[in-house]
Amino acid sequence: MVPVPSTVTDLQTGSDHEPEPPPPSRWRSPLGIFMLAPGAIGIYYLLTEHLTHVGQAIPYLILLACPLMHLFGHHHGGDGSHGGGHDSHQQAGEKDKQG
Repeated sequence: MVPVPSTVTDLQTGSDHEPEPPPPSRWRSPLGIFMLAPGAIGIYYLLTEHLTHVGQAIPYLILLACPLMHLFGHHHGGDGSHGGGHDSHQQAGEKDKQG
């Protein structure tokens, strides 16, 4: 039995190849490591030299984290297994209207 090409690129190249692996993480690239190093040094400096200032900022950081978690935490993953998604709410509303 002859394999049927599944995509246009398979037709053009005539090969049935595996998909390419995803690109490496940005933080594992040389530029990512270059960006992480000053950040780690800055955090170390803040914790060793300015611990009292960091302690004073913790309540504000917690307050800042709340709206950020609200904005970026919803619809995480996109699989719809978290409470049934929007469709279950619409279906429930339609059932209520039908009586």
